Amino acid sequence: MSQLSAIDLAAIGAFAGVVEVSLQQPTVTAKNYLQQGKAVPLSPSILYRGWLINSASIAPICCIQFGTNRFLELTLNTYNVTKDTGTTLGCAALAGVAGSFVSTPSEMLMLHQQLSKTPSSLVGTARNLISEHGASILYRGQVPCIFREAMWAGAYLGLVPVFEGHLAQTEALASSPYSVW
Repeated sequence: MSQLSAIDLAAIGAFAGVVEVSLQQPTVTAKNYLQQGKAVPLSPSILYRGWLINSASIAPICCIQFGTNRFLELTLNTYNVTKDTGTTLGCAALAGVAGSFVSTPSEMLMLHQQLSKTPSSLVGTARNLISEHGASILYRGQVPCIFREAMWAGAYLGLVPVFEGHLAQTEALASSPYSVW
């Protein structure tokens, strides 16, 4: 992965985001219906309602997170900052913070689009929300989203490589002729 640029990883992140949404969208819709005490619909057109905004949300979020993480790693490398557990987790968490600024408004739109009694287009939903509550409605819940995305990206972009490095070291030690294992 060290051969890939920030742009390469941004593209991979965007693709991974769309795949994730496509697989998870029916479960998100089912959860939302159950939380409202409603029967879960079986129609794909209802189960996938909000798929476009969810994909339009997650693809750029993952794109931003993968790309920002790699950009920060390369920037630290340029300044000869040692890559350790702290810098790996810090880059990943900051990448999550960056992604939260796309996540919050798109999740607000998806929520209102899914739960609306009168289905509306993405643009219609945004227009209705903004005209009724002002543009700031799109960023309601931003602070908790920053923490959620920092923890999420910190885990999947930070902990995975940290654990991978520790496992590789452990494996190398175990295969050493001087190992007691």
